[in-house]
Amino acid sequence: MDSNKKIALGLAFGVGTLLVVIFLLVLSNREQTPIPKQPVIPTSIIIPTTAKETIPSIPSGSKINVDGVTIRNIYNDAVNINNEGDVQFSTDSGFHLVYLPDMREFLISIRRSPFTSVRIQAERDFLRALGINEEAACKLDVKITTPQFANPQEAGQVYSLSFCP
Repeated sequence: MDSNKKIALGLAFGVGTLLVVIFLLVLSNREQTPIPKQPVIPTSIIIPTTAKETIPSIPSGSKINVDGVTIRNIYNDAVNINNEGDVQFSTDSGFHLVYLPDMREFLISIRRSPFTSVRIQAERDFLRALGINEEAACKLDVKITTPQFANPQEAGQVYSLSFCP
């Protein structure tokens, strides 16, 4: 290829590149029509309510019956009673004792380690708080759990009372 053709080819390439750059600059500087913003219109929000809007009646008297077992009325010495009627009836630094009347279930949450010794202490406190013996306690629905932070090895499982078959 002779030098005139190379010069002509280079000049053509340069002019073509220059035209592309000018074309892109013209497109980018072109005034764009702003898109009109739509006004925000608030909508009504539906807030769900629970079917139960009244606090269930709290049992009176010194004794109550749960699943055929007569126990001390734990509502009389409650630490806390929520709107559902669930009652926390003992709070120790190592465990919590709770009764859920809608499920007719007792929960023991072991919140300190070692799990086994705190569990035994919680079970003793459970029997004392309810005023019952081991045989009567085994007739109740009792679930024992522990969180990961307190007892990583035992967490994630549900235990029954240690003295029940």
